[in-house]
Formats: sequence, structure tokens, C-alpha cells
Amino acid sequence: MTAYANVGAWTARAAAAAQAAEADPWRLVQTRFDPARAAHDAAIHCLANGTLGVRSSFEEQVGPSDGSYLAEVWERSSIQYHERHSGFALTTDTRIPVADGTHVAIRLDGQALDLGACEWLDFERVLDLRAGSVSRRLRLRTPAGATIEIAAERFVPFAHAALLCIRLRITSIDYAGTIELESSIRSARRATAQGDDPRIGAGAGDRMTTRAADATAQIASMLQSTLVSGITVACAQRHRIHGDVLALAHAEADADSARQSYGGTLAAGGSVTFDKFVAYAWTQGAAKPEQMLLDEVSAE
Repeated sequence: MTAYANVGAWTARAAAAAQAAEADPWRLVQTRFDPARAAHDAAIHCLANGTLGVRSSFEEQVGPSDGSYLAEVWERSSIQYHERHSGFALTTDTRIPVADGTHVAIRLDGQALDLGACEWLDFERVLDLRAGSVSRRLRLRTPAGATIEIAAERFVPFAHAALLCIRLRITSIDYAGTIELESSIRSARRATAQGDDPRIGAGAGDRMTTRAADATAQIASMLQSTLVSGITVACAQRHRIHGDVLALAHAEADADSARQSYGGTLAAGGSVTFDKFVAYAWTQGAAKPEQMLLDEVSAE
């Protein structure tokens, strides 16, 4: 059976979702997942509050549409012309991705959960414009025959504009065994490269440079900087674990990511709930020392 089965049932739910959308135009509801449109769907379900913008990728799997952006973090690239005339712009400023704290990988009995290898039984993603949140529900059957349901919700508040809040709940339908959640901050993806129109994009696809990364039992953090614009960004994550199923297993960091892993044993019918908070702070030039930025995000 293919990974994305039950197309007929999904079509029926899509029709119902369309009717619901007519009744509530503040909600954008998706009930059918097409891998070929994953980047498009993640973009139109994105969240932003004027300071922080986050694409609506899946927490449990790295994808081509992942991306977190800050309004005040950009890179400057020169514009090359075949012939330059008076008044032509010399440079272009482009927002580039910052460290991404949306990821929470799931392992069952030591095996990483691969969504593409699973049978999808039910799926729904909702962008609620009134509440300013994105929620998602996915019920699936793993290649080993276990059935679980993943429910995720995220929002970016106005009161703390540089904060991302995520709640992840994994419920076992018939699975019994170990579970591990690896929560990570991943180094930024590359920006879109300059193309035929050199005013759009950042160089050859510039990315931020990771200056430091650290992970302890309490907090994981990453410090990054741009090459030309002189902007430094700090990102940190903390967690709140509900119940007594999960406990810290290990914490580690390298140039690509800072990771904290939590493990336990999940009984059939049981569930775990995991809250994640990702905070950002930034400065341009030497306005703030790097340690001050790290202290700011640690205090959020």
C-alpha cells in the first residue's frame, strides 16, 4: 500500500472542509496531503506576527519547505550590471533564513519515524486566522504495523514577538514500546540565490554562519551571524514535559544543530505531550555583545 493511501476518503473530507471554510472564512483547512505540493502548502499555512515568520512544515520530519525568518535579519548582496547607469542600485537586501527551532524528530523502538514510509489514515491541517495558530492532526500506521496519532499546534504571539510556541502530542492507538523525541535547533537553510533579476535573492544562495552551539539539560542554543550586513542572531529552546512518561536522555550540539532528546515507554492507548518554546534575539554591529544576546534568549 502506498504511503499516502485512502485518496477517496480524503477527497470526501476535502469537500466537507470546503463547506466548513465557506461557513468560517477565517479558517484555511487542508485534509489531503500531496507530497508534490508540500512546499506550497507549508507556505500558505505559515505564521507571522510582523517580527517572526515560520513556515508550516511538519515538526517530526525535515522537509524542503522548512524555514524561519526574522524581519530585521537580512544579508546585503551586490548587483552586477552589464552596463551601469546613474541611479542604478548598487546592492540589494534580502531576508535570509535564521536558525530553525521547529523540529522534533520521533523514534519508536529506536527507529526514526519516516512519514513517507507510513500509511496515512487521516490528516488535517488548519490555519486559524482568528486565533493566529496552525494546528495539525495526523493518524498513521508505521511499516511495523503500529498505529499512532500526532497532534501539533503552534503560534507566534504578539506579546513576545520573537517567540515560537509549539505543542506536540503523540497518542498510541495500539503501539507499545519505547519512544524518543529529539528536539533540535537546526542551522539556517540557504537563501534564494540571485538569478536573472539580480535585485532578488542573496548572492549564490547565502546562509548564516554558525558561531557557536550548545545544549544542556535545561536549554539548547545557537549563535549565528551574517557575512556582510553584520547581524548576529541568538536562538534558544526550552521545553515543558507533561506527565511522567518522558525524561531527558541526552543533550548535544555541533555546527549543524543543538539537540535535546527525551525518552520513555509508551503504552497502548497512552500519550505524551511536549511543549517547545523557541526564542530569538539579534543585533547589528557591536550594539550588544554575543553573551548578552544568549542571555536574552535564555531568559524568555
